[in-house]
Amino acid sequence: MRAKSSIGLRARTGLVLICLGICAACVLKTRTDKSFESLGKTIPTGKALDLAILGEGYFQIAHEGTTYYTRHGKFRLNADRVISFGAPESGFALSPIVNIPTQTTRIEIMRDGTIGVDRMYEQQRTFVGCLQLATFSSADDLEPVGNGLFRLKENARSSPFVGNPGFHAAGIVQQGLIERGSDHSESNSLSLKTAPLGHPDAIVLE
Repeated sequence: MRAKSSIGLRARTGLVLICLGICAACVLKTRTDKSFESLGKTIPTGKALDLAILGEGYFQIAHEGTTYYTRHGKFRLNADRVISFGAPESGFALSPIVNIPTQTTRIEIMRDGTIGVDRMYEQQRTFVGCLQLATFSSADDLEPVGNGLFRLKENARSSPFVGNPGFHAAGIVQQGLIERGSDHSESNSLSLKTAPLGHPDAIVLE
């Protein structure tokens, strides 16, 4: 039987030490001093790349040198097998960038952001990255740009704190869920497209 423990993850880079080292010292905290964007209820989907944040924080999305923030955790693989937001060809990638190897049969994303995969013909789980969340001292520092995405205002009073889920007041990540109401209906100023259902990189890995 294949081992499922994160202890057995095989590091592809030295990042595994950083990711697991930070997360091992995490203390879950809940902020009560400031109300952020309304946290919606979660909807179970069972899809490996559907993610919900239980608590505060935003996923980071990188595009053409700009970082955007969202709570809408419906991700896909693009043509380069990078976890991406929106249509695979849109160029909006989850940040830090995570590449899913070929011949992957299962993706597991832990509550602390650790990402591991099972691959054909390999008995040991492979570590491929660590998801991080951004938290803000004030929600007023963000402005909506459409499609559930936000960016930091030019006159923002502070910079986001970026770290592992469960650390520094950030919530934890739950795989196989999406947050109800996180897919906002603002104008499509970033020209994101809906991925066609038949797209080969939209296959759900369970």
